[in-house]
Amino acid sequence: MHLVDDLIDSRSGAEGTVVLDSANKTTAKDIYLNNGALDRSDGGTIANGDIADIKDAPSTIAVLGEEITHINGQGKEASLANAAKQNTNDTNKIGILVVTNPPTGKYDGWWILSSATSELMYAGYDKLNDILGGKLPLTNSEKLNQDIYLEAMGKGLQIDTSSHSRGGLTSSVALKDLNNNQGVKQVPIRKARFYSTATNVQDYADQLAENGYTYTVTDKDGNEVTYQSGAYSAVHKADFVGRPPIILGGNPATGGECWTCYSHSSYFAEIPSQYLMNSQGQYIDKSGKVVPEEQKIDNKNYTDYIKIWGKRKDDQNLSLPILVEPKKLFDSQGEYNVNPF
Repeated sequence: MHLVDDLIDSRSGAEGTVVLDSANKTTAKDIYLNNGALDRSDGGTIANGDIADIKDAPSTIAVLGEEITHINGQGKEASLANAAKQNTNDTNKIGILVVTNPPTGKYDGWWILSSATSELMYAGYDKLNDILGGKLPLTNSEKLNQDIYLEAMGKGLQIDTSSHSRGGLTSSVALKDLNNNQGVKQVPIRKARFYSTATNVQDYADQLAENGYTYTVTDKDGNEVTYQSGAYSAVHKADFVGRPPIILGGNPATGGECWTCYSHSSYFAEIPSQYLMNSQGQYIDKSGKVVPEEQKIDNKNYTDYIKIWGKRKDDQNLSLPILVEPKKLFDSQGEYNVNPF
């Protein structure tokens, strides 16, 4: 199953469910359940499902496998849209748990200037705590990440994470505090994906190696293969958060077609379809209603993807995160999986 930072208000639950509790008492307003709500074709359209505040969400989420995926984002609307775009269609069908960092103001148009001071203060505090290894008090969102990690450990589950922008600092600080200050190792993170993050992914990869977790999968030939936890980074060459060093991510670019474009929210786990379509391959309008082919609607996400990332003849997704190996290997028992999903 897949967690995108979220969920649940009861510790009672049927076998095979993930149940979180402690963080909800303090951060309920920043936790949301996205239950099968977004099609791969249009991450900005709520087409087939429900988005709910945690107080209205089910008390449990069934785990369809042994894996959990969670995501860190910023603000409800942006977090939900990016959660959909940055995870696969299959993950969206299962349901995603989304934990957000509270927005620091309005980001529409010139309103962003009014939010600059508060945003820099919030992000600056998280960045400093990231550099210090989690020595400062944690935010509620970081505490919720730790709740997810510890719940997964207690239930024998594995975690895949996705983090966007400032959410990468949330992920990093949460893990560093557990590893370095609380002495908790072997946090069961399989793959940690970062999209245009303000944290340095090389630094996180080193921390993930020190965490020391490995996992085993069965390959297509039926052989068991052991992998070490992997960190993956996607950064457009024109991105203003992921690339600048010291005060922001300082991560190398992984691709990009344009220099004078807004790429910060244009990262996709799957290339968007050219037209708005639902998961059954039917054409839909922006409300999710099925329409005939002659009324099909161009998908803005596809147009943006081509403009921002370009197109290859083999249709390879150019916005996917790539593996960032640690500088020091803490466990020689296992290789690294180059596949971010």
